Amino acid sequence: MNAINFNGATPASTYRREQTDFTYQVAVYYNDMKLVDKDGNDLYVTAYIGVKGDANLDNILDSADAAQVLAYYSEVVNGASPDEVQLSLTRTDLVTGPDSIYDHFAAFLADTDTNEWDPDNWSVRKSGRNNDSADASQILAAYTEANNGRENEMWEVWNEIVPSRFGEN
Repeated sequence: MNAINFNGATPASTYRREQTDFTYQVAVYYNDMKLVDKDGNDLYVTAYIGVKGDANLDNILDSADAAQVLAYYSEVVNGASPDEVQLSLTRTDLVTGPDSIYDHFAAFLADTDTNEWDPDNWSVRKSGRNNDSADASQILAAYTEANNGRENEMWEVWNEIVPSRFGEN
């Protein structure tokens, strides 16, 4: 299993801001050999890649994302089930309902303080996430840092804002 890889492709090297449906086809390799299916076609996996903290799925980290998380959190605190609340309403036609894959994806991106390296993190649905005021606050902190000239250092910014995102205390 360790020989299966993506030939150096990472979310950062694959992501393109103009990709508005967030889906990418990533080639699968065995060591340095590209894998093919039983018909000889190149084998790809679909990956959803977006901007950390981008709750409204507009490919931009800004205060609107924090507001969206707070609006969602307010509804959940007031008794709505996370699966009844539609997280991303304001800027995308991608979310067709509360159980849309894109709604779950928005919840994933907005869950800023979850351990990113947990092997199950990618598969946690919206109802299993704790999108709350802490996430909104961290999104605002990251947005502020980006606006203070650190937009090309977002990996480091997120490390500073949420050091626990790697599962450490």
